[in-house]
Amino acid sequence: MRGCTPHKVLALALVTLVTSFGVFGLPAMGNAAPTVEQYRLRGPAAYGALYAYDDCSYTDFYVNANAYWEKNAPGAPTSNNAVYASFYQSRYCGDTWSYAYGSGFVSDAAQLDPKLEAGSASVSFDVYVYECGFDGEDYNCTETVVPFTGTMNWTGVGATSREKSSYSYKTPSAMYRSRYSGSSRGAEVSGSATLDGVSLNFSESYGSLMSISSGTMSVSRY
Repeated sequence: MRGCTPHKVLALALVTLVTSFGVFGLPAMGNAAPTVEQYRLRGPAAYGALYAYDDCSYTDFYVNANAYWEKNAPGAPTSNNAVYASFYQSRYCGDTWSYAYGSGFVSDAAQLDPKLEAGSASVSFDVYVYECGFDGEDYNCTETVVPFTGTMNWTGVGATSREKSSYSYKTPSAMYRSRYSGSSRGAEVSGSATLDGVSLNFSESYGSLMSISSGTMSVSRY
């Protein structure tokens, strides 16, 4: 369906960027003190969209949320809770047409269950609206900026799928290892949104819940 594929590709790309941390041994690389770098990332994530369309209009509200914890050893873990959301609407009917677009990035706005049972996220941002009409010779457009608010909810459905992978390489002076484990589950998506105070109607949805654990380790001696 229109509008789905780019979002799903984006969300799949998000999952494949991370790898899960294991216990790594240090290689024997002579007597020089090695430089060791370690990174961990773990936590739940979700993506989804609410959308609607007919013969001359299309409306789409998309959310990508995560509630990760990051750690760069030997430092303490830090929260990386963030929500990216976007809104798009187009209308092409007769001699008039309009489109609206906006996006926002909000911190500490995701409530996600690591067991993939449920989740929610709320956002607000500005949307640029362009109204255009044909005056007999040319199209004339006006631009306005209006507020958008939206909430998206996920409810896990069906079985949970799991995946694991690892990678490593070693040279006489360096070593790198990474491991990944992740799980995902389909989700029913619901929610609400307003544009300039007017409630929007959605008829279709899709989404997924995920949980990711990742880690990398590099050791070098020069």
